[in-house]
Amino acid sequence: MNGPSGLFKPELFYELAQKLLEDSNYETNSRIRTAVSRAYYAAFLTARSRLEVLNFNLHRQQVHKEVHEAIKSKDPKLAQKLSTLRRYRNEADYDLNLTLTIHAAKSYLEICRIILKPLSELSFTIQEANCIQQKFELQLRK
Repeated sequence: MNGPSGLFKPELFYELAQKLLEDSNYETNSRIRTAVSRAYYAAFLTARSRLEVLNFNLHRQQVHKEVHEAIKSKDPKLAQKLSTLRRYRNEADYDLNLTLTIHAAKSYLEICRIILKPLSELSFTIQEANCIQQKFELQLRK
């Protein structure tokens, strides 16, 4: 179900990831990899949406980096968890030699579950937001 404004709700990716892990109708490796990927995107899109609500001007070509940097400036531990999920997602999506287990995937989904709410509640002072935004603009010019 979409949100009240008709926009997609990123936490639905988390719900899908949970269901995929339990659904034996699909080949195990592909459902694990897809679940890990969807878990990362649930967290990432939750964070990105929150930053957009707070009027951050994120740049498409470096949006993952900017989201991470904004979160890191406010809560380094939260940013580290998101970064960990991204690393797992990259491995799941690109390392075809990697063998993932359902147990490992469940632990990755647990990281996602833990960080979804804090990501959706991020807040910044105007001064913090302006400082971060200025850094983004400087990085874009490099």
